[in-house]
Amino acid sequence: GWSRPSGSNRNARDRNRMSTTQSFTLILFLWLHGVCAFYLPGVAPRKYVHGEQLMVKVNTLTSDLTPLQFDYYNIPFCEPKGGEHQLPENIGEVLAGERTETSAYQFHTNVSRLCKVACRKTWTPQNVDEYRDFAGARFRANMRLDNLPAAELVVFRDQYGKEFVSYKLGYPIAEVSGYNSSKFYINNHLRFTIRYHNVKPTGTHMDKIDEPGVLIVGFEVKAKSIEHRYEGKWDEKCASKNSCELFTCDPNRGPDPNAPKLQLRTHKKQEVVFTYDVLWVHSDVKWASRWDVYLKMQWQDDEIHWFSIVNSSGILLFLSGMVGLIMLRI
Repeated sequence: GWSRPSGSNRNARDRNRMSTTQSFTLILFLWLHGVCAFYLPGVAPRKYVHGEQLMVKVNTLTSDLTPLQFDYYNIPFCEPKGGEHQLPENIGEVLAGERTETSAYQFHTNVSRLCKVACRKTWTPQNVDEYRDFAGARFRANMRLDNLPAAELVVFRDQYGKEFVSYKLGYPIAEVSGYNSSKFYINNHLRFTIRYHNVKPTGTHMDKIDEPGVLIVGFEVKAKSIEHRYEGKWDEKCASKNSCELFTCDPNRGPDPNAPKLQLRTHKKQEVVFTYDVLWVHSDVKWASRWDVYLKMQWQDDEIHWFSIVNSSGILLFLSGMVGLIMLRI
């Protein structure tokens, strides 16, 4: 029958229990200390001073029609000086399957620019055909600035025909028109609108001087197709010297609204001049509320990827069954 444990056994168990409790307390303390010291990239506000150069990151190419994502430079876009290279991602970007790389787009804090030339490209017939495939699948290019994804302001129409404005991530790489979407126009001009909020100098010591700066609270992009024209032979170094002269894009007035669109010509070489505008606009939005517009995005234009859902569910059921069989054998 049941017998009461002896005193020596009770003491040993008490010592073991106390040791376990102390170990658990120590682990909990170290974990909490680690949590306090842990820093999530992009969580703390980042202040920028006037004229400071900003890093614009390019991301993957995505589409509502497929769950597949492609590298941004699968399309021969402009590369930064010295070539593109991959940047380290934070945990959120890794889980989302994003691939972040450097870009050719140069921003400086509170410095607006119009009709800045990024580069000129000569696409091979193979490049043109690949671009047509991406354009036909409605792929969008994604970018980031200060950990904010670029978003396009678009007009949606609900089932009752009522129009309303919302945002959509990225920008379309092409404009599609014509019967049965037979015409493609290359979106080679981007207008970036950076919304910022002023911050005052803050110092913890009397001898510390901290410059006033801005916090970025919005990053918008609008794509446009322009068949750029210029006189004479193209100077390959004009983009880096800011000396490119285009008849279709004036640095003081912006793009010519009457300029023709750049139509994609299949199975032929094609010249593409990429340009962009940078506009800085003051905003009353607080830094803590800058993600609100993304949370309110409308997704009715997205299609449900049934194949991906069924495939993931099948894999989950298979793995669950395997784990169940292993547990039964144990």
